[in-house]
Amino acid sequence: PLHTASQSATGFTYLDRYESATGGSGIIARKARGTIAAPTQVLSGDDIGFIGARGYHSGSAFATGSNGLIAIAAAENFTSTAQGTYAYVATTPTGSTTRAERMRIAANGNVGINVTNPTFILDTSGIVRHTALTGATGTPNSLCINSSTKEVTENAALTCTVSSRDVKQSIKPADIAGL
Repeated sequence: PLHTASQSATGFTYLDRYESATGGSGIIARKARGTIAAPTQVLSGDDIGFIGARGYHSGSAFATGSNGLIAIAAAENFTSTAQGTYAYVATTPTGSTTRAERMRIAANGNVGINVTNPTFILDTSGIVRHTALTGATGTPNSLCINSSTKEVTENAALTCTVSSRDVKQSIKPADIAGL
């Protein structure tokens, strides 16, 4: 293991690379099961490498596990011809010491936010907000919501259910008595 320490406001570690090729400096994490003398294949779900961060707390110690991390993990048991991976980001919620996965890029490229097995290009769990879309119903930039699948698509056709009551929250009847 390599451990560096600094008591400086700029306690960074630098990796420099000088060459005419397009490659940059990097850190490569390698993982095998077994031992140094007899390594065995990586299995599905194994973290292959990660960058983690641990903070010093009021109990006069650093956290025993990473408070947050970015990781690459095996999406399948590794063979010489199949080595699928996924990436994920995990953070620790305020008031807690338990880290949780927040985002995943699956082996097929799908992205999940608060979803660990995304089945769509962007798969989310929770309230999603978008403030930059403009346009009238039936024009590009309108969002259409499929009331049965809850899928959201951009509308370019004139036949679009722009919204559906079953995917909204806190709907109250309009008070039209004063009209």
